[in-house]
Amino acid sequence: MEGENKPQTSRTIRRWQLIFLAALVLAAYVFIEHRYVAERRELVLQQDDIAQALTRAELQDYGPIFEHDGALYAGAHLVNWSDTMVNGVKADSRCGVTIFQGDERIATTMVNPGTNKRATDTHASPEVKRAVLDEGRTFRGPIEELGERWLMVVTPLKDGDDKVVGMVATFQDVEQLGLQLLYFRGTLGGVMLLLFLALGLVVVQGERQQRRNAAALRGVIEDRAKQHAKFFESMTRELRTPLSALSVFVGSLLDSVQDERSREVVRRAQGETKDLLALVDDILDYARLEADNLEIRVEEIDLRRIVEQCAETVRARATARAVKLDVELPDDLPKANGDPARVQQAITNFLVAAVRATHEGRVRVRGRVDHDSVTIDVTDNGPGLSESQVMTIWDPFHVATGPAGREGGSGLSLPIARGLVQRMGGSVEASSKRGKGTTMRLRLPRASVTA
Repeated sequence: MEGENKPQTSRTIRRWQLIFLAALVLAAYVFIEHRYVAERRELVLQQDDIAQALTRAELQDYGPIFEHDGALYAGAHLVNWSDTMVNGVKADSRCGVTIFQGDERIATTMVNPGTNKRATDTHASPEVKRAVLDEGRTFRGPIEELGERWLMVVTPLKDGDDKVVGMVATFQDVEQLGLQLLYFRGTLGGVMLLLFLALGLVVVQGERQQRRNAAALRGVIEDRAKQHAKFFESMTRELRTPLSALSVFVGSLLDSVQDERSREVVRRAQGETKDLLALVDDILDYARLEADNLEIRVEEIDLRRIVEQCAETVRARATARAVKLDVELPDDLPKANGDPARVQQAITNFLVAAVRATHEGRVRVRGRVDHDSVTIDVTDNGPGLSESQVMTIWDPFHVATGPAGREGGSGLSLPIARGLVQRMGGSVEASSKRGKGTTMRLRLPRASVTA
């Protein structure tokens, strides 16, 4: 399950990285576009300011501004629709020019929509009139005039008595700015898309490279673990041969010794030799499990018979510690799938561990059916384990000592038992509470379900 979750987690992380990258690129696009529009608009308005300066310079060359008989004059020069001054300013500045008397156009380069006639006798928009004529301030920005959008600068036109008698407007068509913006948006969008694709490719390739590196490292670690396991397997095999011979020798020596004190020494030596041989067997089994070199033959097994055999094997040890061993199995306990010798080894390891943890108490073995599996519980009423200790009992060579944990042993019996059961398609769990004892739970597939 853990291996299946890692690719899913990796895909989720990559997806969020790409979403964040897309949001970052989009934010950059919006920011750049906003800055471009603002700067282009300001540039157009600066060009209008230049046209404003040119127009006022032309008017000043003629003389002071004044109104006479309903007409507008600059010195002796009549400002009207036939005035060529506005055309000259437009040619120099490339901006449109309009001169208003009040809010009425009297000289302009602007034409009515659909015609080539100048838009004289037309009036400024209410917004421009209010800002310039009524409030006496300069208008700068977009405005709709004669059905078109313009970027316009409009300033008050004053006579010699500092009275506002009209306006000077310079303008450019917003449509030209829109075309420039459209071209810029297309170019910027293409660049940002390419940038996103390039960065996205970097993210994906980086994540893939990390997976490849992790897989390669995992392969190296697994190879080294297998090599170490094979080394331990070879070493324990070499140790087992002389230990077996030593065990036979000590057994034969016991028959030839007559003195009781000497016989006791030989008995102790025989016991230590058997314990050492059992330790070597445990190391050999664990090494084979780690190297995936342990032969398992799964078949239908009678769990009731195996549990009873295990109980008989451990009963003498339990009696020596004043521990009562109870076996409670239902009469209809079904057959399971497993290797009979390895199931017996696993259950025996659980029973021995439970007896070690209990003194003058009880160890109870129970069985039940859970739909598609058969469960065996081994429960003691010893001092129990803390949560942290329960998490470490499956660690190899971990031995808990004292009243808080299971005592003695090599620290391999429980990891071996779990490894054996897992290779038979089953599972092993442990639960414990301080002062409440410990339960080891073994599950094997039902023969009728998986057959």
